Amino acid sequence: MADHIRAMQVYVVSKKIDEVRRRSSSGGRDDHHYPYPFMLCGDLNSDPLSGASQLLSTRSLAPDQHDCWKYLNKYRWDVDDSDVDEMVGHGNTGEQRRIENHDEEHDKIIRTTTESSDAPPLIELPGSFPILQSGCREIPAFTNFALDFVDTLDYILASQASSESELYGFQPKRSAPMPSVKDVEEFVAMVSKKQK
Repeated sequence: MADHIRAMQVYVVSKKIDEVRRRSSSGGRDDHHYPYPFMLCGDLNSDPLSGASQLLSTRSLAPDQHDCWKYLNKYRWDVDDSDVDEMVGHGNTGEQRRIENHDEEHDKIIRTTTESSDAPPLIELPGSFPILQSGCREIPAFTNFALDFVDTLDYILASQASSESELYGFQPKRSAPMPSVKDVEEFVAMVSKKQK
């Protein structure tokens, strides 16, 4: 139900990566420094057709993208500010945190998605954000294999050299073979043959 939330989280993370790369590439000197290439790895809790994955692979997320925006106007958080305050150990209120972490572009997205309009937003990463590619030659059929759930949720993504502004990048040479469904089914779920 929260595909759009994960897509917006990926947007915010990507914007921060872009900001750090641009700041570090300027170096405060006159000669041009190219931004550092980077790898983004981990569990996105999102399958390859999700909004989060599509945003990372294409740098944009259309209002009609797959099921990403399906619950946009129905989704509600399960906790309120008082619950969050208790969890973070008597910190400031949720409203104060939102004011302190004010980001105009982020606020624009939030406003667009919460106004009475039913139309979801178009989300685009900046042109300075590099094209990402999978670190695996082929996206695995699954990275999570449990009794009732088999899907790809984990990713290794790397920036690639693609233009004059993105001179450096990564190119995968090899990928380790992934187990087949048949290999894993024998042991019921993933971790290893030698689970205890």
